[in-house]
Amino acid sequence: VNEAVVPATLTITANSLTLSAAPAADGGDDKSTIAAKAASGAAGGVGVAGSVAIAVIDHDTDAGIRGTVVLSGGDLTITAGSALVSTVAATPAKNGVTGDSVGVGISFGLTVLDVATSAFVADGVSVTGARDATLTATSGTAAMTEARMGAAAPGGVAVTPAIAITLSNAVTSARVGTGLELRVSRDLSVAAFQTA
Repeated sequence: VNEAVVPATLTITANSLTLSAAPAADGGDDKSTIAAKAASGAAGGVGVAGSVAIAVIDHDTDAGIRGTVVLSGGDLTITAGSALVSTVAATPAKNGVTGDSVGVGISFGLTVLDVATSAFVADGVSVTGARDATLTATSGTAAMTEARMGAAAPGGVAVTPAIAITLSNAVTSARVGTGLELRVSRDLSVAAFQTA
């Protein structure tokens, strides 16, 4: 969880307010990177091997206001940004499986993604005195799931099932809640952008 949130128990008084939850740039890398890799191989009279690579990812990014904010003419800027790259690979080691009479090589790759990115002003709160209010949520998600295997049995039977599955649930939202007091003297901008 990455969050920049004014809690419900807090009152902020300031000229302007900026809240931002985003990946920290480390050199040229500004993404959250996750990888799971497995490789297998076997040889013998009966060769059996399996590769299993699984990644289950729950990635939340929140920037918003649950408390009270009193500004004196400056801008309110709320930004939530997430960038996630996932790589899952279940592959053979070298040539996979070799058996004289039987060769069985199985690979299974699974990626489960649950990504939520939100910029918000919560229900029932008070935000007053802002000139411009800007809420922006941006999310980019890329997932690659690979399953590959090889098997050989010159004198018998070779079987090589390979299964790759990606399940992705990505939600990006920018919202102003209900039952609240939101006063701006100029512009209100609310936008959400998602690439998945």
